[in-house]
Amino acid sequence: MREGSLVTLSAYATSTDSLRPWAQWKRKSHGMQPLVGIVVRVEAMDESDPKYKYYSKNERTQFYVNWAAGNAPAGRHGRYNYGRSPGCFYRNDLKYVRGKE
Repeated sequence: MREGSLVTLSAYATSTDSLRPWAQWKRKSHGMQPLVGIVVRVEAMDESDPKYKYYSKNERTQFYVNWAAGNAPAGRHGRYNYGRSPGCFYRNDLKYVRGKE
């Protein structure tokens, strides 16, 4: 996944409590458009960082997404990030957008 990729939330992400309000089935039942965004920035953790070895491979790369919908999560912790990295998602939180379903 790189900058410019079209993404949506994965099943893993919508199974977490903080991202469940944006689940695809929930959006469809309320007549809302699917949640689609574009990756605008990718940040990889530097191996020289002393905390590098404590993070999983999934957590070492952070993705920042701009969502097309107004009602979208601010980051992987839901609407409010409570001092965490704003707009940050991990790779397992996102999936590529497929064609029309």
